[in-house]
Amino acid sequence: MNLWPSTLRAALAGGLAAGAVAATFSVVVVEPTIRLALAVEDSRTAMEHTHGESGHDAELVSRGMQQVGGAVAVIVAALLLSLLYAVALTRFRRSSNLSELAGALVVAGGGFAIFALAPGLKYPANPPAVGDPDTVTQRTRRAACAIAIAALTVTAVVAVVRTAR
Repeated sequence: MNLWPSTLRAALAGGLAAGAVAATFSVVVVEPTIRLALAVEDSRTAMEHTHGESGHDAELVSRGMQQVGGAVAVIVAALLLSLLYAVALTRFRRSSNLSELAGALVVAGGGFAIFALAPGLKYPANPPAVGDPDTVTQRTRRAACAIAIAALTVTAVVAVVRTAR
């Protein structure tokens, strides 16, 4: 029986729901804190300006557009991750004797290890304005390498377990 269409539909629906929840959380919970931080920064900039220091930089993208872009990015990322999950789950089902639930949990655990645990352990997120802007590219490459190494490690573990059986 071909489970691909139902797996794909379920994964994309779940990804869309997860993206919508994450975007809503960002607007409702995270945004007020960002607004407070921006108010502090604006007051600091205003104080520097009154003391004769350089003026305020022009805003390239409005805060509203940043919020919309962030929400769209979270939803798109959730959809892409859910699509990746659907592909991995379908492939895993074909070569595994595990139950539906056990297979889904194994694939989800592998995805968590690859995309969240490994990069988070090696390169924890920096609060805004803490990281050195000159090293953004270097830190991004390192985080991507951590994901690639984790993916190779999970793939190797799965291959070793299958070979051991």
